[in-house]
Amino acid sequence: QKLSKAGAGMRKVGGAMTMGITTPIVGVGLMMAKVAGDFEAQMNILGVAASSAGTSVGDLEKAAIAVGGDISLVGIDAVQAADAMTEFYKAGLDTTDIFGDLEGYMERGVPLSGALRAAVDLQAASELDLAAASDIVSVAMATFGLSAEDAVGIADNFVQAADASKASVAGLGAAMANVGPTAAAFGWDLGEVNTALALLSTRGIEDAEAGTALKSMMTNIMRPTNKVVGLLDELGDMLYDNEGSMLS
Repeated sequence: QKLSKAGAGMRKVGGAMTMGITTPIVGVGLMMAKVAGDFEAQMNILGVAASSAGTSVGDLEKAAIAVGGDISLVGIDAVQAADAMTEFYKAGLDTTDIFGDLEGYMERGVPLSGALRAAVDLQAASELDLAAASDIVSVAMATFGLSAEDAVGIADNFVQAADASKASVAGLGAAMANVGPTAAAFGWDLGEVNTALALLSTRGIEDAEAGTALKSMMTNIMRPTNKVVGLLDELGDMLYDNEGSMLS
């Protein structure tokens, strides 16, 4: 009887131990399968976006895995890297614009550079995920006619403007989507726009609302109405020089 009871007790303990060990293992296996599926799905999308870039899907897959496993890049994985690469290719950037020296990065340990590195640094210094950071960088490049060499400066400018004000990087990005094209047409550069948006944030005007407000100010001041012209005269201000060119 004693041996029988002891055997039953051991079977009960053994069953509990098995459940405690195998359940987490099954959960990890399911999670790994999901990540693998997500990565495969993202690579399919990336392959379409990069179809005219001249870089094979196999090389892009290796690059995404390398970026996701790069310990010098904070807080990203291979799926996020592939997602960001997709955003950049869809925005019209080529492989060199995105990676800098891709062959050097993959084969010789050259640090990652280009627009992707700028986006990684931007997400690390803000509340954004990598895809959103990539979108901000690519939109700023297209809006203000900047190149991949300017990408790190773009990220720095957004972070500095946010750090110096109440604005967030995400809020500045939302505002830039509204005011960027108009500001660029007026001859403003990225730094001037972010400075204006940062100042507006300290007055309680933030995010997309700030972009809309700044855009409205710019467009309204250009209207050749008596009210606008009269107010400019009252302020002793002029929009144009004697040759009809718009002043700074």
